[in-house]
Amino acid sequence: WIEGEWRAGTVVGLWLEDDYEDYVPYEVELDDDDWEGEAVFVCRDDDDHIRVLPAESDLEAAVVVPSLGHENHFVRAMSKIMIQNDNFSDATDLLVERIDSIRRTIDSATAAGSAAAVEDDGNSNNNVSLDNERFYLSGFLLSLADVHEAKGEYAEMKDALDESLRLIDEMAEDGERSRRRLHVLEKLALNATLTKNQKANITYLEEAIALGQQISDQESYRLGTLLYDCGRLNAAGKRQQRERGIEQMSKGVDILSRVCGRHDSRVVEA
Repeated sequence: WIEGEWRAGTVVGLWLEDDYEDYVPYEVELDDDDWEGEAVFVCRDDDDHIRVLPAESDLEAAVVVPSLGHENHFVRAMSKIMIQNDNFSDATDLLVERIDSIRRTIDSATAAGSAAAVEDDGNSNNNVSLDNERFYLSGFLLSLADVHEAKGEYAEMKDALDESLRLIDEMAEDGERSRRRLHVLEKLALNATLTKNQKANITYLEEAIALGQQISDQESYRLGTLLYDCGRLNAAGKRQQRERGIEQMSKGVDILSRVCGRHDSRVVEA
């Protein structure tokens, strides 16, 4: 749904990393005249965001894409450009306006929909819509955390990340939830690095490693880096912790070597 109506398109990519290091389930190339050839990310894998066209449809495309995800993606993209240009005030205003709006929507839906949900036996339509709002709010909070990070406001950065993590934990389990949670854990580990909180850093990295291994059994640069970074911190600890750290570092370097090649600068540095 883009600019008030459904648009036809074709899925051209699955589980791609977007500009915010989040993973999105679909990339769709739009087919109509106004958007022909333009690709958009679809942030959620549900009927509010993407649907297979019915057999009786006149359109000659496999999927349709709704506007809400596209619009929210655009807002985050704009905020990222503002941050890169040190325009922190406008980025904050843009994000806070959207954050406050979604918070009100969630509060209203929670208050008004609790009785309906019981009546409905937790009908998935209500829950999916609320999960979508939580998903988008968690993304805007991640972007707001980036603003605070750039300004050196690490306590505010952590507050935004903590709220984002809480929202994710309230969502139903699916692929997007797990990948978004991984992203937040990585940002919390970064926050712990910036505040020199080694214990918290290790905790977040260990959880991120376990989650990353659950999400995919494939080796990746991301997993290799997580293992190496966590191992380096553990190696500075007591004997048992040090042994675990050395083992993690070794696994991390092995993965990075296979993924990137032994002569890659990142592997050489590790």
